[in-house]
Amino acid sequence: MAAFDLIIHLRATEKCDLRCKHCFVPPNASAMEEGQIIDRLETYLATMQEGERILLQWHGGEPTLLSPAMVGRVIEQLNTFARNQGLCLHHGIQTNLTALYKSRENHRSSWIELLKTVFDPDQIGVSFDFGLRGNVAEAIFGFALKEIMIDQGITPWVTMTLARPLYERLMDDPLNLLKRFGRIRGIRFEPLSPQGYAVENWDEIGIDHAQRCEAMIQVLNAWWPRRSYLPAISPLEEMLGSLEGEPSSLTCLGKPSVVMAEIDRHGAHEHCIALESQHQHSTIPLSCIQCEWQKSCRNGCPALPFLDGKHCRGGPPLWQACQELLQQSQTTPTGTDHG
Repeated sequence: MAAFDLIIHLRATEKCDLRCKHCFVPPNASAMEEGQIIDRLETYLATMQEGERILLQWHGGEPTLLSPAMVGRVIEQLNTFARNQGLCLHHGIQTNLTALYKSRENHRSSWIELLKTVFDPDQIGVSFDFGLRGNVAEAIFGFALKEIMIDQGITPWVTMTLARPLYERLMDDPLNLLKRFGRIRGIRFEPLSPQGYAVENWDEIGIDHAQRCEAMIQVLNAWWPRRSYLPAISPLEEMLGSLEGEPSSLTCLGKPSVVMAEIDRHGAHEHCIALESQHQHSTIPLSCIQCEWQKSCRNGCPALPFLDGKHCRGGPPLWQACQELLQQSQTTPTGTDHG
């Protein structure tokens, strides 16, 4: 993954066509107006230093419910502003694909054109939340991935939330899942946060820190010997790169980390992603920018005492497994196992 100095998650809308069991955004029709998006982002970008690389990730809700014409105008104006500031601005998106698949042809075709022309090819993500969004939505996803992405020459990342249904699938047969999606850029496994609907459904979908590490070690062992022909895997590639000295977007236990921020209708929010935001501890600043550990999280992160609970996204057992594989690779050729 490319290194950025800042990643901004833009929640331009909170509308969504789905009601997933883990969603942290309550159902509502709120959306930011075009001028509000531009004003908020230009104000924030004006604080950045010349030469810095920024990723603006369009999130939601579901961002493809927004007008593609409006999104295009916003991106064009922000790109001009960033160039004048000497900034390198990239655009990414996270979409569930189902809203776009069900939309009118003009809306869908305009969004596809945007995806192909103004978004960074390596920062297009599609969500497939196994066991969390209902059978109909899961069935639609396969058709949408082919028609909207693959057939259009777009190779996205597939993002999956590691909740209990996915945990059980990975513990049973991780390789089959890794082979499932065909021509994609990679798979991102995201930890399940005890927020929003996930709190209400935790007994059904929740897993603890140890189980998450256990599942990712299963993925690591299945993927590593076949990595030359399987999709990339996040966070494994970031972890392996971090162990070799590369910057990482994984604040906790990473090498020098990437600053994260969120902009929504309420304003801009900077936060530390080492700890879940609702578990506040007075000794840990919520802003990466002010955090004394921001440039050396791996060597002294104050979240370390909480690693064994549900509150931290770190994973010492998984880091140790990655470390051992890197050590083995120094004496073993790159994997060619096609099993």
